[in-house]
Amino acid sequence: MWRLLFLVVCGTALFYVYRVYLYPRTERWTSWYRDPLKQRKGLKRYRYELLVEFSDGRQAQYYFFA
Repeated sequence: MWRLLFLVVCGTALFYVYRVYLYPRTERWTSWYRDPLKQRKGLKRYRYELLVEFSDGRQAQYYFFA
């Protein structure tokens, strides 16, 4: 019984530590991948799209960030 209670308390504590301390840091680490247009430190990034169609019918799409 005490072991089960100990495991529940430790599991809850680990979940709390992950959710409060570690999860927001991983959000910051991966924010560049998920949202490249997000403002960081007052620097705003704009995205430009270039759609190209070649004479043989192929199409290409390019993204530029400034």
